[in-house]
Amino acid sequence: MVPSIIQPNDAPDESDATCLDAAIIYLASNYDQQPTLADAAHAANMGMSRFQETFRRLIGVCPERFLDLVTKNQVIADLETGKVVLETALKSESSDSSRSQGLSIAYESIASIENKTRGSGITIQCGFHNSPFGRVLLGKTDRGVCWFGFVPLDKSRSIIAELEKDWPAAVVIEQPSSTKQIVKAVFDRFTSETYDSELPSLFMVGTNFQIKVWKALLTIPRGVTLTYKDIAEIIGNPSASRAVGRAVGANPISLLIPCHRIILRSGIVHNYRWGIARKRALIALEKAYGETRRIVA
Repeated sequence: MVPSIIQPNDAPDESDATCLDAAIIYLASNYDQQPTLADAAHAANMGMSRFQETFRRLIGVCPERFLDLVTKNQVIADLETGKVVLETALKSESSDSSRSQGLSIAYESIASIENKTRGSGITIQCGFHNSPFGRVLLGKTDRGVCWFGFVPLDKSRSIIAELEKDWPAAVVIEQPSSTKQIVKAVFDRFTSETYDSELPSLFMVGTNFQIKVWKALLTIPRGVTLTYKDIAEIIGNPSASRAVGRAVGANPISLLIPCHRIILRSGIVHNYRWGIARKRALIALEKAYGETRRIVA
């Protein structure tokens, strides 16, 4: 098992988190130019030795392997693997994603995504936290995690506005003390994919169609990519690829609901709420963590 990348009292400081995130996004944005580790260290504003040590310590894999994975176009082969996963899901008597991913889910259906009363009577506690992938914002209610996203530099206020737009009638208060340990558990889960982290339920509010798509995303194992059409087939509506794309794009809970694992049938990585480069980086990191887990095992 890959060690936890965030210790309870040892979250990465903001400068290291920001510098490494800049390097990761730089590599994922310029993968087709075959960047070097020296380029990445420069993007992080670090010397080479410090960059390599910090990357291994905070990200949990060596930067050389991440660079190799992010610059290789392995997506088409991954789609073939994904088809096998899809067939297994379709043959299963139950595609209950809450069981397959070790999460419980509370959800409410609304008639329209424009419903202005979404969140009425609900208080959302949210907090900004450092992570190896930069700043993140997590929101939770008494019923579970309802929002999780990445925070671009100097965009804290606009990210809060996004959360409030998704939950227009909710009361949103910043209370990072209530979300700190949940963020740690989210990243523990991302790196090790063990399901013993203490996570509350996910609380999703959306249309019936959106909820079906979001639950289908939870059936996709780490290291596997599927297409929008694949998800449409999983939910029993094979002609709804475009609608699936819209629902995937509206996913409010990144990482835990792994919408980054959905790509175009051509193999192109595109359209991610938190940025295409971050999506490409997350796919590469999941492959690296999977390799590390197999080596340790």
